Amino acid sequence: MGAFTLSLFALLAAVYLTLEADEPELRDDFRVRALAAAAAVAIAGALAAALASAAAPELSARLTGTAVGRGVVAAGLLSLAGAAGSLLGRRFIAARALAALATLAVLAGWGWGLYPWIVVGAVDVHTGAAPDVTLRIVAWILAGGSLILGPAYAYLYAIFHRQVLFPRSQRRRFNSSS
Repeated sequence: MGAFTLSLFALLAAVYLTLEADEPELRDDFRVRALAAAAAVAIAGALAAALASAAAPELSARLTGTAVGRGVVAAGLLSLAGAAGSLLGRRFIAARALAALATLAVLAGWGWGLYPWIVVGAVDVHTGAAPDVTLRIVAWILAGGSLILGPAYAYLYAIFHRQVLFPRSQRRRFNSSS
């Protein structure tokens, strides 16, 4: 499972960096690395799936024996294939979205496969939960924090990723010196 996680993170990093690179040679290098990482994700995922039936039978049964589990696995596989295809076609924005979707599918599959357990056989979501009053307080704090952090992240993204959202050819020049 460690190789799977490592290759998935390598895929995300390389795909995201394809849009950050300014030089075509560097962008192509990240593209090649992302394609290699996508192949590693596929190989490690197939190996993990093959070993899961013996090592984690409950997880394997929930992922392959239920409609939701099969749907999550299919979504992950299709997203990974789409990300690789987008990289081959040099559609980096689509590759970024599809790689993120593949990662989301892995996380959703992991959660679905383990539910209701947090630690299989030891702690489930009901016995591991905090008291209701604590959960309500945390929910209000998170809601309040998101009102502050949400606009801050949007502003930060707008500042540092303006060229992705608005390429130089589409931006208006506000001063004559640039």
